[in-house]
Amino acid sequence: MKYARRVRNIKTKLAIDGVQGCLIPSNDRFFVTIPNPGVLNWVTGFSGTYGVLIVVEDDMFLFTDGRYLVQAKQEISLWAGDSIIVHDNQRLQEVLSQRAWAGLRIGYDPMSIAIQTLDRYVGVAMNCGFELVPLSSAIIGNVGSISQFLEQDPLEPLSTPSAYILGDEHTGKSSKQKITDVLESSKRLANEEGTHILITDPASICWLLNIRSHDVEHTPLVLAYGLLDLKTCKITLFCQNLDVVAHLKGRLNDVVQSIHHIDKVRHKFIELKNAVVLCDPRATPTWFLQNQGSGIKLVCAEDPTVSMRSRKNSVELKNIQAAHICDAVALCRFLVWLDETTRTETELSELKASQKLLEFRYQQESFLFSSFNTISAYGENAAIIHYHPTKMSNKNFKYSESALYLCDSGGQYHYGTTDVTRTIAIGPAHESERDRSIRAQHKLYFTAVLRGHIDVANAKFPQKTSGAHLDSFARKYLWELGQDYPHGTGHGVGYFMSVHEGPQTIGKNGHTELLPGMIVSIEPGFYKEGEYGIRIENLYVVSKCADLDGFLEFEPLTLAPIDPELIEFSMLTREQRAWLLKYHQTIKERVFPYLEAHTIQGLETRYFNKLKELQ
Repeated sequence: MKYARRVRNIKTKLAIDGVQGCLIPSNDRFFVTIPNPGVLNWVTGFSGTYGVLIVVEDDMFLFTDGRYLVQAKQEISLWAGDSIIVHDNQRLQEVLSQRAWAGLRIGYDPMSIAIQTLDRYVGVAMNCGFELVPLSSAIIGNVGSISQFLEQDPLEPLSTPSAYILGDEHTGKSSKQKITDVLESSKRLANEEGTHILITDPASICWLLNIRSHDVEHTPLVLAYGLLDLKTCKITLFCQNLDVVAHLKGRLNDVVQSIHHIDKVRHKFIELKNAVVLCDPRATPTWFLQNQGSGIKLVCAEDPTVSMRSRKNSVELKNIQAAHICDAVALCRFLVWLDETTRTETELSELKASQKLLEFRYQQESFLFSSFNTISAYGENAAIIHYHPTKMSNKNFKYSESALYLCDSGGQYHYGTTDVTRTIAIGPAHESERDRSIRAQHKLYFTAVLRGHIDVANAKFPQKTSGAHLDSFARKYLWELGQDYPHGTGHGVGYFMSVHEGPQTIGKNGHTELLPGMIVSIEPGFYKEGEYGIRIENLYVVSKCADLDGFLEFEPLTLAPIDPELIEFSMLTREQRAWLLKYHQTIKERVFPYLEAHTIQGLETRYFNKLKELQ
């Protein structure tokens, strides 16, 4: 099989190049954290957004996080059996310390491992007695990089349209003003010693220059690095697809010094003289730290654009809210279609449902493309947290049994990014004792997840609060049942950009302060492996609290009804009932004016009428 052949090729070339193993991350040099045909996927078939493969002689381990453990085991076992052992990333040192690797040399590509990430791996290596070896220039010259240890059959390139510039009416601030803001911030970060900022996050480049393209599937990114000269206030760009951006040079003359291919960035970096270069250790390849040269001092500091772009301005928020209304129209039509289809027992599958939702989104004039691969999961497939249906895994709905359908999807609109998850009851609920028992279990855990979602969404919290402070609100009711979920409660979202964008998160490790203008998801869940999965996700914007000075709250962006068939109303508190009624009233006020009578009637019958018993 092709994956086994690729692993054999890696092992053969490792021996030739004098190292006994290699470390292969899921990302490339752009550290783009969305599904793409990257090296790890190419080698193992694992399609998750996060993981690292360690190949040492006859040992092979893949480490990933809780979102992907079940998925990774399933995808890899199809060809590797148990020859690649999958572990939770948190067990990295524990697992490797049990291997007899003392004295071995393990290679890595310094352009695909960030400075901060390498620090962790070096610590593990020191404790376990092996050595991490950056691939030398000779090795890179011979085999290109670790990605070229594979074969000559290349990855399929995306069809990339030309990049384009967003006007001030879409961004609220010109690129020149943004660079001025970055300059002021950099003076504080480097005590006014900095001469340049090395920006290696494509999202930062796109935000700073107000440009977008489609170098990456589902995300309007231009894959590029930038070297910002703090004296001239101009940036030198290094692009993956030079032709995509070159035509913009004339329109960007006031902020862009020159445009080059990404392969030139290392040469240009080494040429710097008497330079103090700021870089973000979370996204800067270790190569730059290892090749500073005598005339360059690298200073690790947070990329100043990250915090700036996390707080959306009034123009961006207005456009984002408009995008969510468009998405709500598509979602409401889809939910009514799904209810009608399942009640008439028309043939339906995960792929068909996913395609139909995409059709409804394409009916919106401002819709461009999906913001990620839709998670359309029926029955036990919904227990795989980031499951995506394929022709092989595609599951047909069965109307004769009580089951759940989980749909996690999103869209890229002019101008806004959406992300929403709904879990929907499918099949009979009362026809047999078995159906009643299954549905009762569904309702128990769905209601626990919903109550946690509401408690976070309804929170009023003081300034200086981080996502870590709120995370337990979402888990409380599952904890009372002796359960939990193996992922964070929420992530940040970009402005017409990546659907996952920090630094803000809601989770046990979410220590970034939540600030007005930040967008976060709230998405607690419950997953019973082999049976079903539950998740309820909305996007919210952090806003100043209207009635409490110095406090903040969440304002909903996502507007789609929550399935009342799965709610045990008797478990809700008075505050939770009030939130649920207010949320659905907001849907009526903001979305119904854009819906046709047939869809409104379907929503009233399936969703809204059942909520009346809360009043």
